[in-house]
Amino acid sequence: MNDEQLKQLLCDADAALSPPATAHDLAKRVLRRAQRRTQIRSALGIGAVLLLAGIMTWAALRPDVRPNFAQRQEEILPRHQASPGVEAKVQLAQLEMDAELHQSVAAALLQASLRQQRAAKSRRSFVKAANLEASFAETRDETAHLMIVQADRLLSRPDGRSEAIATYRRVTELFPATSGASAARQRLRDLRA
Repeated sequence: MNDEQLKQLLCDADAALSPPATAHDLAKRVLRRAQRRTQIRSALGIGAVLLLAGIMTWAALRPDVRPNFAQRQEEILPRHQASPGVEAKVQLAQLEMDAELHQSVAAALLQASLRQQRAAKSRRSFVKAANLEASFAETRDETAHLMIVQADRLLSRPDGRSEAIATYRRVTELFPATSGASAARQRLRDLRA
């Protein structure tokens, strides 16, 4: 094999070598799916809180369910028999009911907020993991490509053929699912021919 043929072989191999797109695409798809799920959960949480607040407001404003203070007072005691102590008790009962209502709304809002914070934290962890995997895939492909370049250089030396073959085999063993491994297999076939 002369220098011109070797140069042409290397140019053809470099042209055939393309960076893998599957790991990057997979990370993007998984990230989009996680974002979509987070948006749906967030919308459902907000909707549930709004529905709960609406039901509570509707129940509080219905005259047959929660009569106003004046109607309650007349039910308990006729107007002419109402004493200041009884009025205070009725008012205290009304305030306690209001406090319980506000406390339950505050608890529901707090739980929804905590769920959103946990979802955001989970999403950040997931994004970090997806980015690490994509980075690992890129590093793996770069390493395989560098090993092929090293083996190609070894071929240019008169005594480097056996080392180059060993390096190509190492690429196919260490990085079998990369485009570098397919290029190394092709070069091994070309060397056998």
